[in-house]
Amino acid sequence: ASADEAERDWTVKVDVTGLSHGVRYWYAFDVVDASGPASKTRASDFPPTTREARSETGTFELPPPKGAAYPRDHGPLRAAVFSCANWAWGHFHAYDAAARGWGGADEPNAIVNADDEPRIHVWFHLGDYYYEYGRTHYPNADEAVPERWRSLDPSSETVTLDDYRRRHRLYRSDQGLRRLHASAPVVAMWDDHEIANNPWMNGAEDHQAWEGDFKTRARAAIRAYHEWLPTREPSPADDSSEDDSGNADYYYNRTVHFGDVASFVVLETRLTARTRPNANPGGDVWANLTKEIAASDTRAPASWPGSALERHIRAVKTGLDAYRSEENESMAGPAQLAWLADEVTGSATAGVAWQIVAQASPVMDMMSPDLEKAANALDGDGAPPPTGHGSWRAALEAWTDWTGTAPPGAESFGDGGRAVPVAAARALLAAGRYRLNWNFDDWRGYAAERRRLLEAVVPNANRAVVIGGDSHDSWAGVIAADATHWGAEGSWAAGARDPVSLGPGSIGAVEFDAPSVSPPGAFEQSFAWCPSELIDRGHLEANPGTLRHARTGRRGFVMITADADEFTADYVLTPTVRSRGYSPACGGSFVVTPPNGSPTVGRGLVLTERACPRFPSRLFTGPADPRFADWSGAGDSSAGLGSGNRDDSDRRIKTMDDAWIFGVFLGAFFVVGFAAGSTWRQGACGDVNARGGAGDRHGLGRSRGRQRDYHSLDDADGDNRPSEIEMG
Repeated sequence: ASADEAERDWTVKVDVTGLSHGVRYWYAFDVVDASGPASKTRASDFPPTTREARSETGTFELPPPKGAAYPRDHGPLRAAVFSCANWAWGHFHAYDAAARGWGGADEPNAIVNADDEPRIHVWFHLGDYYYEYGRTHYPNADEAVPERWRSLDPSSETVTLDDYRRRHRLYRSDQGLRRLHASAPVVAMWDDHEIANNPWMNGAEDHQAWEGDFKTRARAAIRAYHEWLPTREPSPADDSSEDDSGNADYYYNRTVHFGDVASFVVLETRLTARTRPNANPGGDVWANLTKEIAASDTRAPASWPGSALERHIRAVKTGLDAYRSEENESMAGPAQLAWLADEVTGSATAGVAWQIVAQASPVMDMMSPDLEKAANALDGDGAPPPTGHGSWRAALEAWTDWTGTAPPGAESFGDGGRAVPVAAARALLAAGRYRLNWNFDDWRGYAAERRRLLEAVVPNANRAVVIGGDSHDSWAGVIAADATHWGAEGSWAAGARDPVSLGPGSIGAVEFDAPSVSPPGAFEQSFAWCPSELIDRGHLEANPGTLRHARTGRRGFVMITADADEFTADYVLTPTVRSRGYSPACGGSFVVTPPNGSPTVGRGLVLTERACPRFPSRLFTGPADPRFADWSGAGDSSAGLGSGNRDDSDRRIKTMDDAWIFGVFLGAFFVVGFAAGSTWRQGACGDVNARGGAGDRHGLGRSRGRQRDYHSLDDADGDNRPSEIEMG
């Protein structure tokens, strides 16, 4: 062990040159104790040496450079998209499912069945790879999975470099996450919880003065992030003696190319340019609405039309929309958006079919769910009403005490027999009826910046796709090609959900937002009494022009594929994160095509829902590892939610905490990167973390807008750069 290794928390990065495109590589790492023979060798066929332990076997394949032909015999490009993993909220079944179902064989000589051939080529983590909270935060002891809560390390909130490193070590003790890292490269970008809740350039909503200097804390968090993930760390531009903001480590936006099929442009939206925390000037929308409605003489919903309360709520909406539309507020900043436009244009000009913007949050505008329209629609569909009610409309009127005639102390009960707080139910009803925005932390809170984002992407792309996360729920939808629909009110304030009705050339981009790995969504946590069917349908009814899919209350990830002809997205759900077993299920499936099969159109994309595909059979079969002798999987290869397939409770996969943890067990962990000529960045414990791509430029200008390039291999325009993907 060297002093340098200790300085980097026993992580190591190595660049390996001379790799070839289209060749599958396998690798593993040894931890060596030169004082004696191996005592913890993992595979029986390894001869006795000085090896102390061997990692999982990792694998990767270097993709073609930008614009080069993607090998058609490889099938479509396949990638998994994740967001938000909180240790104490539950088990990381989404990671396990992706590695088990699409991770391929664990060894290079393994025999793979024909239906097991599909494997992921890369996976994306779009933020909140871990959460900084301690045991008293999110979740608290009453909300958490007990054994996960007890094992949280450190038990307090992460503030120092040592704290952040310990939290990384804890997460890497999860077997599913390690297997996923071994199965394919990962392209990762932080959001807020890798640092502190809701950070911006000069602070964070959840950073307190007694916790020290915020910049010191943020640099410690990002340092640990770069240590434990196989990233190629940014550095100041060669033509400056130092970064004038001291934030060189934050400039990690980059582009990853997969030949002529796809270019993923990855944005940083927290530390480099965000101008304010997310708080709106009047405070929490839900709390304010609840209090104001409860204090009104016309608090009953039947009395709202024409009342002073209604006029007040409409005025609140006007103020909130004006606040979130302020031109001088930013998330990505002008330099990064100019870089984004250049990257999208360069990819499209090179003949790449799909330009994909990968960032942390939902982009399409989503107004609060309209419960009234949702109840009427569910009744019109003949959906079974909640227990104890004759219709969805009757249930909603009971929960909100519609006429205000309920006797004092009367109670109503919602989903799961939970008591309904009438004032909160009325606030939720009002937010949907009057189209109030409640989230100011994502692009909804920065409507002018969202317009600038779309101006950089939609006109310059061949086919534009946005992927995001952060909300903890599953969303799919479209973004208008017409820039007049990019304002605070969003696209198509009213209209049909059928994309055909939007007319030729009306869709400029499609969007898929991944659910969380483990923590709950905002609505299931704050309005647990309200059935998810009503919340989901309420979102669709409130956003008929943009939103095509809404599913709250379910954890999982999105599996995407892309080839020259189409782009698909399958929502893979792992709902039961509170128990060790889980039942993988399909929560929805979509295909994106250009009109009339046109190879490059720039607008007019068609988003169509389709039947859920069959999942690989290996997703439902037990592993060979004898530690999983109590496995209880089933052999069928598909399960579904909302797709006509069964969500079989007997098809439960059992996962276990590792008794033998490579890296944490030994107090050492390796992150190894392959770089230079043609490169993948690789990580120890068999993990593989992808980044870069042929001809990619990693850079974000300062406030002066000067372009920053962080790799000596970059040429003047970034188009002739050797292939590079960072893995770990």
